[in-house]
Amino acid sequence: VLKADPSERFDVWLLEGNRTQPPWISPFVGPGILGQLPLRGEAGTLTYHQADWSPLVNARLPVSTTARNAVRKLQLVQRMDVGNRHDEATVEWKMTSNRPAIWYAPFVVSGTINGREVVEAGRLVTGAESFQLRVDPDKPLKGVLRSAMIASVPVRTGLQGTMRPTVITIRPPLELPIEIDGHPAGGIVVTTGELEPGTPLMEKAFKVSPDVLTSGTVRFRVRGDFISLGWWFYQ
Repeated sequence: VLKADPSERFDVWLLEGNRTQPPWISPFVGPGILGQLPLRGEAGTLTYHQADWSPLVNARLPVSTTARNAVRKLQLVQRMDVGNRHDEATVEWKMTSNRPAIWYAPFVVSGTINGREVVEAGRLVTGAESFQLRVDPDKPLKGVLRSAMIASVPVRTGLQGTMRPTVITIRPPLELPIEIDGHPAGGIVVTTGELEPGTPLMEKAFKVSPDVLTSGTVRFRVRGDFISLGWWFYQ
């Protein structure tokens, strides 16, 4: 919600000094202000901090130099924010899992891309993900995938199982075949040498075979086991 709707963002964090905060909060906590204030009737203090939403701003578009250069001078025609229920519903997002007895919940992952801190929500894809894509069939199509090579994913086995955080690691090389309306349309390949050291996040630009774009609305499908955070498409 905070990423998709800037009006929901606030200016100040009020944090209890003696309580461990959820890990996803720390990238958004800026400099302290007003010092520490003692809590009445109990031990501990309150601290005020400026809110820093720049990691969410960085998440709105690709930030890696390679990906941005690949789509330079092209127009953004669609973006897909994986893990955002509104985006997923709008494009009829679906996942076909090869592990139907296991349920993976959306999660948050953070890191840096090209020196800029990024916080993303996403999903673990185990099999394939697909969604509707609006394009101009008379123009070439390029895309950018934002992914991660490691993330803590809430996992539940069976209908009555307990949700448990599980560290998922994706090991390169990563090969993801692409289909448009069921027809082969290229693929995404990520090698070890393309990964940025010291961060779990990565972005990869790719091309879609132009001969499969036969209408203004197509079904984009990518197969494989990978972490899906966001998609951008340009023409």
